[in-house]
Amino acid sequence: MSSLQITTLTRTEARLRHAFPTGDLVDLRAGPDDGPDKAMSWPRTRDVRAEVIAALLNGSGPDAGGGAGVKLAGVRVVGRLSLAHTQVPYALDFERCYFDDDLDLTEAETRSVRLRGCYLTGLEASRAEIRGEFQVEGCRLGGIGLCATRVFEIEISGTTITAPPPESPDPDADWTPPRAAVYGDLLVVDTAMYCHDVVVDGQFRLPGARIGGYLHLDGARITHEEPNRPPTPALLAQGLRVDTGIFARRGNTRAKNRFTVIGGVDLSGATIKGGLMLPDANLVDDRGGTALRADHISVQGSVNLSGVTASGAVRLASARVVGPLTLSGARLGTLDASGARVERAMVCNDGFTAHSLDLRRARTATFEDDAASWPVKLRLDGCL
Repeated sequence: MSSLQITTLTRTEARLRHAFPTGDLVDLRAGPDDGPDKAMSWPRTRDVRAEVIAALLNGSGPDAGGGAGVKLAGVRVVGRLSLAHTQVPYALDFERCYFDDDLDLTEAETRSVRLRGCYLTGLEASRAEIRGEFQVEGCRLGGIGLCATRVFEIEISGTTITAPPPESPDPDADWTPPRAAVYGDLLVVDTAMYCHDVVVDGQFRLPGARIGGYLHLDGARITHEEPNRPPTPALLAQGLRVDTGIFARRGNTRAKNRFTVIGGVDLSGATIKGGLMLPDANLVDDRGGTALRADHISVQGSVNLSGVTASGAVRLASARVVGPLTLSGARLGTLDASGARVERAMVCNDGFTAHSLDLRRARTATFEDDAASWPVKLRLDGCL
């Protein structure tokens, strides 16, 4: 659409066009409980064509000032909203809206993007540059693509992300891609990434990502199970770099849900300038593999695994930890900390249990334990 003529717009679209230059809210909700779960019963007067939104954001609307933007509540966005490969100097703000197709921001340059309480089939923002907040709060969608994206801050909270069903494997292919729900390979976040109380069905990928502040996963539940395929971790973050710390504790809701990963966590080679905090986490690998892989990890603060339940191995081989490594009350299948360097205390007491413990060539300032904590299988060759 090269231009917008008032005669081509519906009444609702005309309201949006009029509100756009000042970024005023166009709110069509019938009440506080009127959300996208009821969108199938909404009248057609609540429809806004995706091409109209795209045309406004691409400069085909009226002259706009610094506060311009699309701000919609309680509308059904009809069609695929594609802003791919475009420069959008305006904010996007959607609240309790229903998208009947994807939102595509591939290689776009935008200001803040906010989605609160919305339903979408998917959101693709790979290789985009978002000069503001990327917020997905209380939404339901079928995947988020953030591969090689650069963004000032991310909040994905209280959201359910369900990856599409896997395609039939190609017997002639050398590699079958995982069923990814969050695709954040090489993501760059200038400040913090908050992903608390999310429910993710599919792989959560952050390999090679760089986060300038905190990574919060409090209360998150991540499940990745693909029968009859080679196992891949549910949370894959090899080579991740976080400049302040990773926090995966109990959630912020009234239920205070534990951080839970079904399918394994891989943090191998990660660099964390603050601490790694996973108290009371529930890490499950029913395939008998590795529940937490953190080989060669570098943590400039402390590592808190107190109260962790892990069905499967916990690996900290050749890890470097400046602060204490705390495993008080943790219940593990096996613990491999061979070659680890812990500059302060390594604490394995208050009910710590493991079927086997490998501390060969490990170094720690002090080792705190109790007699009941020693496993049947213990390897201490060269431990100091």
